[in-house]
Amino acid sequence: MIDKLQLLQQALVRMHAAQKPSPTAAAGTASPSTAAAAARAPAQPRPALEAQIRQRLASIKPDDPHRRRRGLRATLEVCLLSEFGERLSADPAFHELIDKVLQQIDGDPALKPLVDEVLESLSA
Repeated sequence: MIDKLQLLQQALVRMHAAQKPSPTAAAGTASPSTAAAAARAPAQPRPALEAQIRQRLASIKPDDPHRRRRGLRATLEVCLLSEFGERLSADPAFHELIDKVLQQIDGDPALKPLVDEVLESLSA
């Protein structure tokens, strides 16, 4: 079975690394292999990230009619905040970004089974 949370985290790490200036260019001392290793390293250990997601999902009432959407939002928020820093939670643009990502995901019917599977496995 594919670890979908790990794949999401790897994608976020790559996105984050692409937006940062190269450590080699900034410091002038880091080797390319060191920079590559730093780009691959997750911001948080996977168990801590998964625990945060599970905690957020557990706080959503089982009978909530918007449980799926709130669960997906919580998962995205936790992953992105873990990757880019908790300070983003105070930025209204961050929440607008989450809304846009949710619209894109909801607009792709091929993603529905994958999202449902991930949310179900994290809610268990």
